[in-house]
Amino acid sequence: MLQQLNQLHTDSGLIGFLSAATGAVLFGMTLMASSARWGCLMIAIGLTIAATGLLDVFLLLAGADIGTTERLRTLLTSAWLAAIGVALIRARPILTSAMRQ
Repeated sequence: MLQQLNQLHTDSGLIGFLSAATGAVLFGMTLMASSARWGCLMIAIGLTIAATGLLDVFLLLAGADIGTTERLRTLLTSAWLAAIGVALIRARPILTSAMRQ
């Protein structure tokens, strides 16, 4: 398993996974000021992304299939990216008026 860390594909996947989990949690913390419900949801998504990564490690060490956790992580990352899009659309009038001043 440690030999995989020398492969570019593994490294880029690890960086992407860590970025998604960290980004979702930070985005949730930012949203807490304006919408506690959305903020909590984003933090929960970020923590769940991180949990699926840890689950992958345990499943790999046990020699089990990780396909389901990979699909779940992809779904959660997509949900996080969609939430960013919704937040940007909702913030557009605020951003537009601030740019005019």
